[in-house]
Amino acid sequence: MNSTDTLPSRSSLPPMLFDEDSLRVHRNDPVTSHLAADKSQSTVHSVRDRVLQLLAERGPMAAFEVCDAYARMVKRAGWTRVHHESPRKRISDMKREGLLVETGDTRINAEGSPEVVVTITEACS
Repeated sequence: MNSTDTLPSRSSLPPMLFDEDSLRVHRNDPVTSHLAADKSQSTVHSVRDRVLQLLAERGPMAAFEVCDAYARMVKRAGWTRVHHESPRKRISDMKREGLLVETGDTRINAEGSPEVVVTITEACS
């Protein structure tokens, strides 16, 4: 490719959803979203397991606390490096699946906003 060549516009490309793609993207999402979802697909299960481990060991936590604790464990224990907010997304997934529940308590995050506290359900423990 030389300097006069141009890439096709995103709107001119065919849909980029393949059978093996992550279900976390939509057919018309940009290619970068598909690439990011495919890359993160390899870490989803390990992050879920680590979130459960943190909650089992430390008790109920707010999502920001889980994200911060996960980030510390990346440095201390060599856990898989992921985007700082990835554990929060896994918490949302696991709440939908009934593995985690809200306790009714809230904790204030660094921005001064309240966040719900979650814990592992009996079915999961």
